[in-house]
Amino acid sequence: MLTTFRRLLLLALTFTSAGASEPALRVAITPEEVRFTWTTPRAGRVEIREFPLHTSADPQDRGRSVWQGDAATSRASIPRREGARDRLYAKFFLGEGSAPQHVTDFSALPRRSHPLGAPASKKGLNCILDMPDAVALGCRQVNQNIDLGSLLDWQSPAPAMSFEFEGRRFGL
Repeated sequence: MLTTFRRLLLLALTFTSAGASEPALRVAITPEEVRFTWTTPRAGRVEIREFPLHTSADPQDRGRSVWQGDAATSRASIPRREGARDRLYAKFFLGEGSAPQHVTDFSALPRRSHPLGAPASKKGLNCILDMPDAVALGCRQVNQNIDLGSLLDWQSPAPAMSFEFEGRRFGL
């Protein structure tokens, strides 16, 4: 019975993986640039369009063109930053009809060369109520959950405080 189940599972995985295809556009990032490669045979010119992180899937929104060139090159690159904005979280499209692609290759980014320090103790609290009690218990770490959504002012058209991210202003 178990052997039959394994054979059926293997058969199902074979058929589902055979139907999966690689994305038309692959996106890699370095400290200085975003690199694109594509393997889909295309003729003529190709265009790569960028959509910011907060963009919805509205088909009317065409994003903006960040690169145009000969499709036969099968590769392109653009600067990683545009002013203060980092393209790390943007999504990119290769011409019409392609699925959005985010950065998936981080191998060219620098890696941390030092280990993270070990905690002084594994004792901790999830929600601290009284600091002297926590110290008396020997707690060395505290986890405090904060609901970030409640910190933002979604209702006021002109909030007293605000910040800007990815070209959008958010009230506090």
